[in-house]
Amino acid sequence: MKARYLDCAVMQTLHKLREDRKLQAFDTVRGFFVEGHALYPDSGFRELDDVQVCARSPQQVLGYCWPRGGLTLGW
Repeated sequence: MKARYLDCAVMQTLHKLREDRKLQAFDTVRGFFVEGHALYPDSGFRELDDVQVCARSPQQVLGYCWPRGGLTLGW
Protein backbone atom coordinates (compact mmCIF):
# COMPACT_ATOMS: atom_id res chain seq x y z
CA MET A 1 0.00 0.00 0.00
CA LYS A 2 1.34 3.41 -0.93
CA ALA A 3 1.59 6.22 1.56
CA ARG A 4 0.01 9.22 -0.14
CA TYR A 5 1.40 12.10 1.88
CA LEU A 6 0.79 14.70 -0.85
CA ASP A 7 -2.87 13.62 -1.14
CA CYS A 8 -3.21 14.02 2.62
CA ALA A 9 -1.61 17.48 2.45
CA VAL A 10 -4.07 18.52 -0.27
CA MET A 11 -7.04 17.42 1.87
CA GLN A 12 -5.66 19.20 4.96
CA THR A 13 -5.15 22.38 2.90
CA LEU A 14 -8.70 22.17 1.52
CA HIS A 15 -10.12 21.97 5.04
CA LYS A 16 -7.89 24.78 6.33
CA LEU A 17 -8.93 27.09 3.45
CA ARG A 18 -12.61 26.39 4.14
CA GLU A 19 -12.09 27.02 7.85
CA ASP A 20 -10.27 30.32 7.13
CA ARG A 21 -13.20 31.45 4.98
CA LYS A 22 -15.75 30.45 7.65
CA LEU A 23 -17.26 27.82 5.33
CA GLN A 24 -18.91 24.66 6.60
CA ALA A 25 -16.48 21.80 7.13
CA PHE A 26 -16.76 18.51 5.28
CA ASP A 27 -17.02 15.36 7.39
CA THR A 28 -15.84 13.09 4.59
CA VAL A 29 -14.25 13.63 1.19
CA ARG A 30 -14.01 11.06 -1.63
CA GLY A 31 -11.74 11.29 -4.65
CA PHE A 32 -11.27 9.09 -7.71
CA PHE A 33 -7.76 9.02 -9.18
CA VAL A 34 -7.07 7.79 -12.73
CA GLU A 35 -3.60 6.29 -13.02
CA GLY A 36 -1.69 3.81 -15.17
CA HIS A 37 -2.24 2.33 -18.60
CA ALA A 38 -5.63 1.34 -20.01
CA LEU A 39 -6.56 -2.27 -19.18
CA TYR A 40 -7.56 -2.85 -22.82
CA PRO A 41 -7.95 -0.63 -25.94
CA ASP A 42 -10.48 2.19 -25.40
CA SER A 43 -10.95 1.12 -21.77
CA GLY A 44 -12.30 3.49 -19.17
CA PHE A 45 -10.45 1.44 -16.52
CA ARG A 46 -6.73 1.79 -15.91
CA GLU A 47 -4.18 -0.35 -14.08
CA LEU A 48 -3.77 1.88 -11.04
CA ASP A 49 -7.15 3.61 -10.71
CA ASP A 50 -8.11 4.08 -7.09
CA VAL A 51 -10.68 5.71 -4.86
CA GLN A 52 -9.57 7.43 -1.68
CA VAL A 53 -11.77 8.40 1.21
CA CYS A 54 -10.75 10.99 3.78
CA ALA A 55 -12.79 10.75 6.99
CA ARG A 56 -11.92 13.63 9.28
CA SER A 57 -12.71 11.84 12.54
CA PRO A 58 -12.71 8.21 13.66
CA GLN A 59 -16.43 8.50 14.50
CA GLN A 60 -17.15 8.76 10.75
CA VAL A 61 -15.74 5.26 10.12
CA LEU A 62 -18.29 2.57 10.95
CA GLY A 63 -16.26 -0.31 9.53
CA TYR A 64 -13.87 -1.37 6.80
CA CYS A 65 -12.60 -4.49 5.11
CA TRP A 66 -9.17 -5.48 3.89
CA PRO A 67 -8.76 -8.32 1.35
CA ARG A 68 -6.73 -11.19 2.77
CA GLY A 69 -3.30 -11.32 1.16
CA GLY A 70 -3.94 -8.11 -0.78
CA LEU A 71 -5.86 -7.68 -3.99
CA THR A 72 -4.57 -9.35 -7.17
CA LEU A 73 -6.29 -9.49 -10.50
CA GLY A 74 -4.30 -12.36 -11.95
CA TRP A 75 -3.57 -11.18 -15.45
